[in-house]
Amino acid sequence: MGYNNTRLADVKKLETYARELHGAELVLCKDGITATDRETVRHCLDNDLAATEENIDSIIAHLGSHALELVGVLPFSDHGVPAGALLASRLGLPGADPAAAACAADKHLYRAREARHDTLPGHHRTIRAREIHTADDAVAFWHEVAPRRIFLKPKGEGNSRGCTRVEDEAHIGSAFAGLSPYLAGGVMAEECVDGAREYSVDHVAGFSWLTEKTTTTGAYRAEIEQVVPAPLAPPTAGAVRRSGYAAAEICGYAGSAFHNEVFLLAGDRGTAVVEPNLRPAGMRIWDLAALAFDFDPWTAWLDHSRSGTALPAPPRQRGYAGIRMLRPRADGFLASLPQVADVHERFPGLHEVVFTKAVGDPVSTRVENNADFVGHVICAAPTHQETRALLLACTRAIEESTEVTA
Repeated sequence: MGYNNTRLADVKKLETYARELHGAELVLCKDGITATDRETVRHCLDNDLAATEENIDSIIAHLGSHALELVGVLPFSDHGVPAGALLASRLGLPGADPAAAACAADKHLYRAREARHDTLPGHHRTIRAREIHTADDAVAFWHEVAPRRIFLKPKGEGNSRGCTRVEDEAHIGSAFAGLSPYLAGGVMAEECVDGAREYSVDHVAGFSWLTEKTTTTGAYRAEIEQVVPAPLAPPTAGAVRRSGYAAAEICGYAGSAFHNEVFLLAGDRGTAVVEPNLRPAGMRIWDLAALAFDFDPWTAWLDHSRSGTALPAPPRQRGYAGIRMLRPRADGFLASLPQVADVHERFPGLHEVVFTKAVGDPVSTRVENNADFVGHVICAAPTHQETRALLLACTRAIEESTEVTA
């Protein structure tokens, strides 16, 4: 059911696994099927992913007209979660509760349900939020929260798009204007959470792990690094995990994939959910888990979506794995990039270097969301400390070798 941003390669991976492991075909269902989609995936269905009975009828009719029997549903995009839950429910397949799954695609709806949830852990703090339609709405919310700092974000976008921190009332108007591309889908304001460390609770087929997240600083917050698993002491890890599972339950989770982002608040003040996602994690976190543990989350997801069964035993940890994004050193246009083979030769433990910008592309040191980076590196090592040091050394070397012309 759809894919977020540039994750078509992951869809192709799922198609390959479906054929090899299940003797099954994968159907990509999304709004606005592109020529690249059709070149990559054999079966494509152009559908707006609305969670309506009529829409589900059309999907089922399409499958029937191609003599395809549906054996599993994979909600892979945020917008595909509610429709995926409804489709699975209609056919008696494993999936989330359709009545609650909309919370995972609408951040404000999640906040409203979270505020009314009566079984949250004692350490779990709810974050105040309000849907806004005008800059004046944001100003009114600003005066209700203390200290007066707010965070503006779209209700239903991922990839850190549109997420803006506001620390001065005079800047609310310009910050709200920056959200104009997202007004049709709805925008919201939240109270800021300062001094917290961010993690995600990632889950598939009965197994969960914690991911350590690092974001950029400044007005815009983009995710620059992820490390699997997070090195937390058991009591702290347990608190973060319980909040992540609570968010999943609010969204109607029923044993499959989720990626719920959680703040560990400063001063031992508990935990707070940043946002919930009833889909696989982005930013290659599942591929990091496959390096850090002796299991493949992708095959586990396919198995669970078909049978509803969990992994027979918790996977064994091998070590740690991480991804770190590459930033340009100056504003301008990319003039040159280092040779990937040369970087691999210098750094044992480096698994992958990918450039998402090409020579000639415009780049900026002002990273507004995850798509503004130049690329990424993936590394693995026996310890958390070694993994982080390797990530920093690799990105530093590549960034220093990347040329930008003004």
